[in-house]
Amino acid sequence: MFKIIIFLGISMNLLFASIESEVEKERFIKENGVLIDSFMGLVWEDNKKINKMTWDDSVKYCNDLKLHGKNNWRLPKSLEVFHLYNIKNEFYGPSGISDSYWLHQNGDEDRNNLRSKYYFDTYNKKVKISLNRPKYTYYNVRCVSGPSYASKDEIKKVIDKNRKEAINKKLNDYYTMLQKEDSIKEYRSFLRKYPNTSINQKIEKRLKELYSNEIKKLKKENTIIAYEIFLKNNPNSSIEDDITKEIYKLVKEEDNIAGYEWYVNKYSKSSNAKQAIEQIHKLAFEEAKDIDTISSYNTFVFNYPLAKEVKQANKKANELEREEYTSLGLLSFIGTNEKLDRKARALLIKAKQIERYPLDNNLNGSSSMGYKIVANRMYELLQKEFIESEATLRHLESQEFKDFVKDFRYVMKNIQRTLNQTNSYIKEVVSISKRGFEDAKADREMAAYYTKQHRDWEKFMHFRDKGYN
Repeated sequence: MFKIIIFLGISMNLLFASIESEVEKERFIKENGVLIDSFMGLVWEDNKKINKMTWDDSVKYCNDLKLHGKNNWRLPKSLEVFHLYNIKNEFYGPSGISDSYWLHQNGDEDRNNLRSKYYFDTYNKKVKISLNRPKYTYYNVRCVSGPSYASKDEIKKVIDKNRKEAINKKLNDYYTMLQKEDSIKEYRSFLRKYPNTSINQKIEKRLKELYSNEIKKLKKENTIIAYEIFLKNNPNSSIEDDITKEIYKLVKEEDNIAGYEWYVNKYSKSSNAKQAIEQIHKLAFEEAKDIDTISSYNTFVFNYPLAKEVKQANKKANELEREEYTSLGLLSFIGTNEKLDRKARALLIKAKQIERYPLDNNLNGSSSMGYKIVANRMYELLQKEFIESEATLRHLESQEFKDFVKDFRYVMKNIQRTLNQTNSYIKEVVSISKRGFEDAKADREMAAYYTKQHRDWEKFMHFRDKGYN
């Protein structure tokens, strides 16, 4: 079998799409006036000058040919030329439909001095055989040297065997080169280019060992900046989630809303992203409880409509609203209908202001969810405590309220749908809250708390950039 050329100096970034295609490309080798088919073991004459001659002269020409250290040249058989179409342009000389070549004599061609020729059918993209050609006709000659095959099956077996050997050799050569480099970058580059080879398992095993060593080094340093540099230099690595978990541990030590937001924005696909959001909700709700005003709870709901604590925030706000609008939950039965209606109107006006706030301030989609939740809570209080008020009755019968009910149902469905889709849920949370605390409706103390959280995190990140944390 002839030597297969392997280009070991090739950079990993320039590898072909697959080992098979690379080996196939190297199957044919041009050398000193011949084209070698390393899979079939055939050597084809490849002179720049193509001779046209009769069949008898072509047989003599091949028998007398001495080329590439060989003297056993002959005309090719039909079984051998079928493999030539895909490499026809590798040859010197004619290869069009009008350029015909003599074939070796078949057993039944003696009669009438007829022989066969082959030519390249460029329209149908294959080699075609033409029988019964007068042997005194002049056609091109391309001699071949090497083993003679008896059947297509025999040729296929030989090609498959040699292709497999070539692939294994190339893989072994690459593996030797990879072992010499022994770097995460080169191993990953190989796996990306060649996702399905027999050496991938060995490579993945070594890669796992290198990653394990890298994690140990990073844990010793244990800084956000060190972890981030690793992720930047090793995008989409198999240990990306392990690294982001270590970053999350450092963020959690700070236990800061802005820190969790930073983490979610940067690592939204990590396994800790949802946990980070839950911590944001927990801290914000605890602050709202410490302030303990309708405004603080409303601000929490405006900014975190997807939080599980919304139900608790609404309950707390509802208790405070009952105290404010219904005298500790008990309407003054010695009052007049006019007093009742006045209180109902005050609550109704406040609820409408909150309902309309997103519309008046271009808050769309997710950013308006919390406002609708708060407005709905206030409308429910209105119906429960002021159902006999004329203002309440007019509002409940209005088209405006009917439209609100319809919108609110849609919002609740949308919330549930978002909660069911983790990625959407993660992306929505930070985008809603970031603008919410800047809006005029935000509780001052809650907004101040949020601002302080961000300042504290900025200081922390300053030290991160210096590599101190």
